[in-house]
Amino acid sequence: MLFDKRRSVNGKYLQYMKIKDYIRNIQYDYIETFSLLRGKKNDLFYKDLFDEIKDIEKSMKEVKFGWYRQTKRLAELEKYINRTQYILTDSCDFHPTSEKVSTINANDGDDFLLNVALCSEYDKADDFETACAPTYRDALVFFDGSNNIITALNICFECKKMYSKEKGTIFAHHKNYQQLAKFLRSKGHDI
Repeated sequence: MLFDKRRSVNGKYLQYMKIKDYIRNIQYDYIETFSLLRGKKNDLFYKDLFDEIKDIEKSMKEVKFGWYRQTKRLAELEKYINRTQYILTDSCDFHPTSEKVSTINANDGDDFLLNVALCSEYDKADDFETACAPTYRDALVFFDGSNNIITALNICFECKKMYSKEKGTIFAHHKNYQQLAKFLRSKGHDI
């Protein structure tokens, strides 16, 4: 069964997909791994973003014209604040802080190791869940042979959550996260 049901806090049932089913149902030619929301690129992006927001807010107080353009730009900038960030933006661009770390070709040794990390089965009784809001700092982006994005898997190692816009929450055991973190570190991720 691809989907399991899990009760949410408000009593509604949410569907989630197991990571092994998610991975096994993707026909891809290669994967690119990304790091985002960390490091110098992140620091510079958010410094510039907050500086621009401050400038716009200041000019909106002083000037009586151009408010529509300023309000529109302010809304564009504020989507990067107090909102969960994903590797792909709403317009399917890569997040401004993202940096490609490695490429993994389908059916090579690294692809096998990645599948082992993600598809190993563990006793569910040994699992746990956190209540924090995820900050997805790592991602796997799956591509076809024509370099088209098939799907992206956003990963938060701090609260042990994965998310795909197409499938929603992806369930994995905490030991899958440990194996995946070890694999991504070997590829150069700063987890």
